[in-house]
Amino acid sequence: MSRPVTIITDSASDLPQDLADELGIRIIPLTVHFGAETYRDNIDITKREFYRRLQEGAVHPTTSQATPAEFTALYQEIIDAGHDVLTVVLGHKISGTVEAARTAAQQWGPECVRVVDSGQVSMACGWLAVVAARAAREGASLTDVETLVRDRVPRARLYAAFDTLEYMHRGGRIGRGSVLMGSLLKIKPMITLEDGEVAPVAKPRTWSKALRQIVELTGELAPLEELAVMHADAPDRATQLADMLTHLRPRQDILIAEIGPVLGTHTGPGTVVACFVRAR
Repeated sequence: MSRPVTIITDSASDLPQDLADELGIRIIPLTVHFGAETYRDNIDITKREFYRRLQEGAVHPTTSQATPAEFTALYQEIIDAGHDVLTVVLGHKISGTVEAARTAAQQWGPECVRVVDSGQVSMACGWLAVVAARAAREGASLTDVETLVRDRVPRARLYAAFDTLEYMHRGGRIGRGSVLMGSLLKIKPMITLEDGEVAPVAKPRTWSKALRQIVELTGELAPLEELAVMHADAPDRATQLADMLTHLRPRQDILIAEIGPVLGTHTGPGTVVACFVRAR
């Protein structure tokens, strides 16, 4: 008989803790820094406190990935308990976390530790961990769980709309000229991830148009296996978007959750994201 499988993801998957606990998913925290102050994502600082400091503080935060040592310690704990490990983390073109996970995995090899690059962020990555954990709970082997996840990696997608480009500029992702142009035109920039890289989608000038465009683009890829609406300190906007997506998934099956500090550092408050996995 195959050994049981435990799933690991990182905190940039924005997987809600209650869902992770229900499925036995372990979450490696990434780190956010306010100057010399260091906080583990969703452990040492709450989302409410983070967004307050992000908007009111004089120091813009920075972020850092998990280390090989952190993965090694968690792998050892899980393997000592008699489990194999599948790690599903955010894309390598966005973070070096996947390389840290792979470096640590070399100590055991693919017989009991495997790593999947989701190519995504937020719940577009989180859903892959959920699919894996559900299969593991039903007794699937490490190989079978990995196969299920890799089959879905190309089908995991997201569409995001931002309130402002200011926070991406502060994090060094774009130049000041893009911010000024966006402010002058009052656009709500929209992006997706293609081959693991950020790609612009549209530049609607109002939130109502941005939400409608997310709905339209998501609908073009239906039917969907899973669907989540993520938000950065914008619960009312997220609820509105979820209500607009009910022709694609029953309302009770649409997860609404908040973006954590690590991703929130780069998106800024007000952002909303549709994260989903396309059905075959």
